[in-house]
Amino acid sequence: MTPSELRELAEALAKGTHFVDSPELHAAMQNAADYLRACADEKPVEGAVYEDGGVSLIRRGTERERCNRRGVQLLYLHPAPAAPQAEPKREPLSDDEISKLAWKQNVWTDGMIEFSILAFAREIENAHGIGGSDE
Repeated sequence: MTPSELRELAEALAKGTHFVDSPELHAAMQNAADYLRACADEKPVEGAVYEDGGVSLIRRGTERERCNRRGVQLLYLHPAPAAPQAEPKREPLSDDEISKLAWKQNVWTDGMIEFSILAFAREIENAHGIGGSDE
């Protein structure tokens, strides 16, 4: 796409955000429009073109001429999308770790109270998807 086509697309996307009820989707659409504008404003890398599946280094200032003559693409620096990171497996705390935390917070832990604290901690872990399965 040409820079003017990218700007046009960005404006159309930004104008459509007022039809969206979801604040999250509205923000995502605005971010996408901002990204398209940034791409439109980028300058090509001097002395490099993308051709034949790779980067060719050429004499600076001849990039556009080479593109017109050979039908290759100008090379732009776009930020690479971040690779999705695997979330570390969350493990439940041991009974001893929970008891130590209870003592640290000055929660009295004798017999029945200690059992209630452990049960409460396990409920919190389960609500956050920690533990509760044999996987």
